[in-house]
Amino acid sequence: MASALACQKSETVGEVQAREKRVRAQALEECKVLLLAARKADPRNSDAVLAAWDKAAEALEKSRKLIAPGLHAEMAREVQIVRERIRTSIVVQTLLNDIKKARTSGGPADLLAVLKKMTANPGGQAIPPEITRQWAEEIKTIEMEMQFAEITKLLIDDKKQAASYALDPFIEKYPDHKKARILLDGLKKQLSKDQIRKQASTLFKAKNWPDALPLLKKINAIDRSDREVKEMIRQCEYEIELIEFHQAFKGADHLRTMTSADKLRRIWRERYERQVLPGLISPPTRQKLFAAALEASKNRRYREVRTLLKPLASDNPEAAAMIRQARYREYLIKGNAARQEGDQTTARALYKIAKNYAKTPAELKEINTLITATEAK
Repeated sequence: MASALACQKSETVGEVQAREKRVRAQALEECKVLLLAARKADPRNSDAVLAAWDKAAEALEKSRKLIAPGLHAEMAREVQIVRERIRTSIVVQTLLNDIKKARTSGGPADLLAVLKKMTANPGGQAIPPEITRQWAEEIKTIEMEMQFAEITKLLIDDKKQAASYALDPFIEKYPDHKKARILLDGLKKQLSKDQIRKQASTLFKAKNWPDALPLLKKINAIDRSDREVKEMIRQCEYEIELIEFHQAFKGADHLRTMTSADKLRRIWRERYERQVLPGLISPPTRQKLFAAALEASKNRRYREVRTLLKPLASDNPEAAAMIRQARYREYLIKGNAARQEGDQTTARALYKIAKNYAKTPAELKEINTLITATEAK
């Protein structure tokens, strides 16, 4: 009876061991099948591949106590490595898609955010180093251009001073940014121009022409396209010269008066003809100018004759005749001086200019004789 009970007990242990062996073999086989299925999964579908390896990992975890430790560790290591690689690949691909999307339909800020995420992500190790370096450089470029865009917006909003303050550190950070340097130079000139213009405008409105003029000329040197400043300069120059004219006129300094009048005519012809010329051609003044011109002519000061009578020449034949004769005598004397020095070529050239102003028979005979004499030499 005891012998029969022992045999029954021994069979129970054997059966248990056999059953355990079958369970272990079945667990191992199941894990091998799942691993093989994961290895054969379509690599074009990352999600499906990852799901297959996740399934294998789950089975291995359940079978941890059923598979030999060494074999289980080897299989688990493969699963872990592949799953990490797939996860990295999915993350990288997602970021690459985001980069592509940002390049085609997003703005600089969107692209910058994706690139920063890409370079900061550990999965970036799956990207070739030269690509990550390229992205890092692109990040710098985008940041630079975004900062520059903020500065240009300040200018658009007419915040010149703020833009100037922002440009200094920007150029220090990006010394090779040529546009920023050009912009800063122009901005400093503009700020200087604005400040000087404010001072000049105050002086101009107060009719302080002498002090306003040099400031206006400084502005014109900075920006020669400013027409308003050019007109202000003209008015200052005219008003200053007008004071000189009135002083000379009151002092009966005829040569100084007419020299100033000629300057006024060149500065602002319309105002000169309206304000100055009527007084010059009035009978009393005209008589004084003729007298001064005759005196100058007697003393061979022919340039003075032209200066004194020039405003009268357009409608006064006598004044025009005296100016013509003054020119004739001026070049004749210069020719004679050159001839006395032995320079026949220069003398002949001056005589020919004088001939252009010779009108009377006596003048023509005189000048032709002199020209022939220099040619004979």
